[in-house]
Amino acid sequence: MTHARAQAGFTLMEILVALAVLALGTTGVFLLFNIGAQTHRRAIENARVAALADTLLTELNQGMSLGDPIDLRDATHPSFPDGFRYDATYVAVGPLDSRAYAVTVKIKWQRAGREASETFDTVMLRR
Repeated sequence: MTHARAQAGFTLMEILVALAVLALGTTGVFLLFNIGAQTHRRAIENARVAALADTLLTELNQGMSLGDPIDLRDATHPSFPDGFRYDATYVAVGPLDSRAYAVTVKIKWQRAGREASETFDTVMLRR
């Protein structure tokens, strides 16, 4: 005679497979959180750099009325946080007596031990 054995509960193999699936899913979620946090930090950093560039370009534009602009290298600014530097270059646009200048501002800083930078270009008129 064969006895029918009633199954109540899960086998060890089913539990191990369920734990492996849970571990893979949890690992994936944590990796997504990490990537999201890094993206958020970079977005905040880029917004800060854009605001600094706006401040700097406004001041450079106001200074254009004082005479011919002078290129700046590795300069700092009082409103910049520590570690932020900038380069500003001016190129006359048009004829020699032109009042228009193509201005390039490159803001540099350290990100995770490596230099990062953003470049902003505009045209300014000397008053």
